[in-house]
Amino acid sequence: MLFIDPVFEWIVCLALALLMATAAWQKLRHPKMFRGVLEQYRILPEPVPRAASIIIPLGELASALALMFPDTRDLGSVSTAALLTSYAFAMAVNLVRGRRYLDCGCHLGSHRQRISGFLVLRNGLLVLLTLSLLLPTTPRVVEWFDMGIVCYGLGLTTLLYHICNTLDANRHRLSALS
Repeated sequence: MLFIDPVFEWIVCLALALLMATAAWQKLRHPKMFRGVLEQYRILPEPVPRAASIIIPLGELASALALMFPDTRDLGSVSTAALLTSYAFAMAVNLVRGRRYLDCGCHLGSHRQRISGFLVLRNGLLVLLTLSLLLPTTPRVVEWFDMGIVCYGLGLTTLLYHICNTLDANRHRLSALS
């Protein structure tokens, strides 16, 4: 049977909770922009994007909160995986349709990032990480220095996530210049 280390579990939980909370914050700060992104994807029938533009960020917030507590972590993992899978699906459908110019909706208000195969792959990897939280945790005592490793790991994963997204966004900008 597979087990995960509690330090790894905490790093993944905190990183995903931070991701979901910041994603929700962006969508709640710019509800009209987010509704516009949902409408441009052309996945949901016409009256649904208005309600979805409120329900989705609330679901992201609920997922972030659920990931923070051991008693609700499984529910948070499943809901986070479902949200990330739906985002990947919507991007993949539009890539197949040839609609590569769409804004992914990841950074509302700050800068546009076009959908790409990288973002679909990124979300797939995030889903796998999220589902790893459903595995049982190694029964060991978490020591004080483990919390330092958790903080370092959270900082490192956050930095890596932003570097990868920035590289992908810049790749599109550079190709547009040439």
